[in-house]
Amino acid sequence: YHLKFKRLFTLARLGILPKRLLECESTVPLCIECQFGQAHRRRWTSKGRHYGSIQKESETKPGDGVSVDQIVSAQPGLIPQMSGFLTSDRIWGATTFVDHVSDYVYDSPTRYLR
Repeated sequence: YHLKFKRLFTLARLGILPKRLLECESTVPLCIECQFGQAHRRRWTSKGRHYGSIQKESETKPGDGVSVDQIVSAQPGLIPQMSGFLTSDRIWGATTFVDHVSDYVYDSPTRYLR
């Protein structure tokens, strides 16, 4: 927190603060803390441009159009288990299928066997 720049320049003219502060009186400097304080976070839904749907007009029933994406993890993770014998299997990736019409999402984990 600091005083307003108008007040700082007045104190510099009176000799209370160094006179060299008057050099930047014509162009008021931007204080980084003030910039952060004045900044407002934008909603994530309003960021960027919306380009429309990936669904084509010819896709009218489920299964007509499906998108596929894969992810691979550098650090394999444990397989969740509720009961039974413990396993040394690891999940190292996943394949995701998304239906364009019904928005049904299916994830298929990829296992790594030791």
